Amino acid sequence: MVKVAVIIPTFSFVIPVAPVPASRPKVSKFGTYYTKTYAEYRKLAHTWAAKQEWSPTAGKLRVHMVAVANKPRTSKLQFPHADVDNYAKAALDVLNGNAWVDDIQIISLTVDKRFALSGEEPHTALAIWELTPEQIEEHTTPRL
Repeated sequence: MVKVAVIIPTFSFVIPVAPVPASRPKVSKFGTYYTKTYAEYRKLAHTWAAKQEWSPTAGKLRVHMVAVANKPRTSKLQFPHADVDNYAKAALDVLNGNAWVDDIQIISLTVDKRFALSGEEPHTALAIWELTPEQIEEHTTPRL
């Protein structure tokens, strides 16, 4: 019989805003700005974050994130086109100073992306583990 350890996240939640990949800031003679869709995402997600009761953690973290995006009507793709790291950056930026003090605390990050299922609202789901000293030591041990 194989025993499997299930490690419960320290906390988890859903950002109920359709995920948008982070864009690079654009620079013009009028200043710096983001693309319209990313600026709107930031506004909605920051509004959501401001309504939550946060207790930012200061420890080292492992984060698992799932970006669930709307599927365009004409897309033949199996998964959203944007890079997973850009979905991650968008959500992590919203959570800085809220779920954690600074995203430099994140030492392990996994990100999945998929289209919303029929009847499912787009969102970003996150599970966050605050790591123990033993887990941090294990994480820093070379394995490759």
